[in-house]
Amino acid sequence: MFDFVLAFNHTLGFMSDAELHQHFSRIHSALKESGSFLLQQAGPRIAPGQKVPKTQNWTERDGRFFLGQKEIVGGYRTEIGVVIDPENLEITELHERQRAFALDEVTATLLNAGFTRIDSMRDLRGSPATDHSFGVFLCRK
Repeated sequence: MFDFVLAFNHTLGFMSDAELHQHFSRIHSALKESGSFLLQQAGPRIAPGQKVPKTQNWTERDGRFFLGQKEIVGGYRTEIGVVIDPENLEITELHERQRAFALDEVTATLLNAGFTRIDSMRDLRGSPATDHSFGVFLCRK
C-alpha cells in the first residue's frame, strides 16, 4: 500500500474506457486509505462544443524535416506526418489517433474508479482548471 502515486505526463487517449477504469481502479486499490494520486495528463484535451481547426506545419531539427497535420474530429485527434531524413535517405510516415478528453470526462473516469475527492488544476502550480485549460488532477481515496 502506498501513500502517494504519481502519473506524470500520462497519455490517456490510447486506452479504451474499460482499460482506463481498470488502470485507475488499480491505482486506487494500491493507495492507503488516506492516500493521494497526482495525475498530470498529456495528450489532447477538448472543451465541450469546442471546434478545433486543422493545423498543418513543418519543422527542421537535426537535419531532418517533419511535415505534419493535426485535427480533432469526433472526439479523436488524428496526427499524420512524414519525417524526411536526407542524410540517411529515409522517409518515415507517422499516423497517430488518440481520444481527446474533456475535463468532465477525466473527472468522471476518476470518480468511477473510486476516488472520492478530485481537485482539477490547469498546471502544477495549482492554477484553477477551466473547461478550456486543465491537465492536473489531485485525487484522494
